[in-house]
Amino acid sequence: MPASPATIEAARKASNYLIIRTAAIRGIEGKDWYASARTELRMLCENEGFNYNTFIKVMGATSPQCPVWMNIRHTIRVCRALKLNNDAVTAVMSVPGLAGSVRKATIKALNADDTSTLGPKTRAFAENLLGNEDMVTLDTWMGQLVGLPAKISGRVTTKTISTPYNFTVKRIADNLGWTPAMVQAACWKYASSNLGSRGHGEQDFKAMISRAVMTA
Repeated sequence: MPASPATIEAARKASNYLIIRTAAIRGIEGKDWYASARTELRMLCENEGFNYNTFIKVMGATSPQCPVWMNIRHTIRVCRALKLNNDAVTAVMSVPGLAGSVRKATIKALNADDTSTLGPKTRAFAENLLGNEDMVTLDTWMGQLVGLPAKISGRVTTKTISTPYNFTVKRIADNLGWTPAMVQAACWKYASSNLGSRGHGEQDFKAMISRAVMTA
């Protein structure tokens, strides 16, 4: 099936160096989001007695269509359940609020040695949080940045859009002396602050973790 006009237009914008670079510069305060997140999440895992790699795999699996603080809450609940019962299926099934597809993805991730069972977006997100900043997380905000309406912004992970998008982000990273993840995080900051549901993007990781812990 040929790509839709919306997908073709999004791919065109994803290829536009100036559009993506401008967004990154305007969102520059968010470029170190992953580094800050890693620091705060490692402290959380140390305090809770969680394995960091396991925590991040679960966080990747439970991240789709989910605010970051709620993503962390889901992950805390799963990891606490694992401490009580080390069986992945039993632990995941005991956690409320997870969609069926998310439960399946989480169980697969827990039974894998790496992030390979995760989808394109969720794997890149997990890898970024594990310290691999060469991968580019293309989430719904990145979709909206290149003009996809919110309802279909998940199409950003299709090859038609993701291939030129990754290429553009990596070109910009080389130009700015940043990592690709830094460029994406800066673009995400700009998009989440200025597009769609404005102000929905979350930046204060300590506040998000506090909220997640209090409600987990």
